[in-house]
Formats: sequence, C-alpha cells, structure tokens
Amino acid sequence: AMKKAAPAVKHAKEALAVFAELGEKRAMAETYDAVKNAYLIKKPAETFLASKQMQKATELYGELGDKSKQAACMHSAAVIEKADLKKAAELLQKAKELFEEAGDFKGQ
Repeated sequence: AMKKAAPAVKHAKEALAVFAELGEKRAMAETYDAVKNAYLIKKPAETFLASKQMQKATELYGELGDKSKQAACMHSAAVIEKADLKKAAELLQKAKELFEEAGDFKGQ
C-alpha cells in the first residue's frame, strides 16, 4: 500500500486542479479526504499533511453548508491529532456540535 501512496497523492492533486477549475467544491472535499488516507498509509505516516487535507475538506464542506460531512472531517482530524489531546478534544467537541446542528445523531 505504501508504494501506491505517492502516485495516489500525485493523481489526487491533478484531480483537485481540475475540480477547482470546474468549481466542484464537493468533489474537491471528497478528494482531500481520500488524499488524507494516502498520507496516513505511508510509513511513517505523514500526519501533518493528512491533517491539512482534513482542514481543507472541512472548510469546503462548511462552504457547502454540509454540517454532517464537516463534522465527520473534524472527527477524522481529531483521530489524526490524537497525540495532541487538547487539540483532538477541541476537534471532537466541534464535531459533536456540528453533528447535533445537522440532526445527525449517528455521527455523534
């Protein structure tokens, strides 16, 4: 899986450029989420870069008004940031609030 991470990131960046040109924010957010996984399967995992992808996806879902997806991204970011307990706890709290606002009780 590690050998596939670099090409996955490369292709995702190409896709992001196309989606940005087309103004496809949802597709961009979904691609950032996929790229996060590529960074996490690397050995060692590139958690900083994975976290940046989640920030970008979170912002895009926020712009789209998709609180449930935004909260899911924050939850993923909290898992990535688990070494920083304070940051992870803040992200989880924000995610919980967004899930509540979205009426997504499974997400909570």
